[in-house]
Amino acid sequence: MDKVRVGMWLWLYECLQQGRGGSPKFWIQNRIAQKDRLLVLRRYPKGANMRGLAFWGLAGYFIGLPSAFGLLANNIALISVSSEFFVARHIRTLNIKRVLGGDQEPDYFDVQLGGNSGPLFNLLSGATVFGQCIMPKDSFSEFGIPVVSESTAHKGLSEGEIVSLNNRLVESPVSSKIVPEFKGNVAANVTLMELDVIRAFQYLLADVLRAGTPRLLTPATTTMSNVAESQAEASMHELAIRYKYEQLTGLKFR
Repeated sequence: MDKVRVGMWLWLYECLQQGRGGSPKFWIQNRIAQKDRLLVLRRYPKGANMRGLAFWGLAGYFIGLPSAFGLLANNIALISVSSEFFVARHIRTLNIKRVLGGDQEPDYFDVQLGGNSGPLFNLLSGATVFGQCIMPKDSFSEFGIPVVSESTAHKGLSEGEIVSLNNRLVESPVSSKIVPEFKGNVAANVTLMELDVIRAFQYLLADVLRAGTPRLLTPATTTMSNVAESQAEASMHELAIRYKYEQLTGLKFR
């Protein structure tokens, strides 16, 4: 799913770069298997009305932050989210201080066990969730997270085990690789899956806004302005999806 997400980013960037200008924030060769990753799955009943392909999250904000993506392929829905310490901060209490890098350098992270983890993410769709930590190898022992192996793609990084999570991204007491078939209002739940993608974007965009910017110097204002614009775009999409859900169910979001 990582490769699909990054491949879609390449395609969309190629299509839109003339209008937006600038260069990619992320280097593709470093995007795959370098950061914590989350996979959300939902299996719906098969049927004629569940044939086709739909993508979620392919908007302007995906260009600058290709860290969340979703798709519905026939009766299977998948969401991919990847970001630094995204899983680790939910299964452990971590104090994360982030400083944004410039165009030619990565962001800097100072992560300590304990303290205040800050805002945490949760899913609304009730889908099956798997997570994996990918961090500097010393961080695993420091945070008490089991490590499986050193990364074969990125020197200095190691990969943790794939763990089952609940919809608050906390480790589930029962580990299962089975994705049960959904029983209920399929159209409404598909809408919630799409909403989870947009909410993941909003969470990650807010994460950027909370970061420090001394390394950016002159580009700082432009970067934060772009993030604010992306937040506004994502908020509009969220409102539209919430309205669609309310029309399908008659229920109102709080």
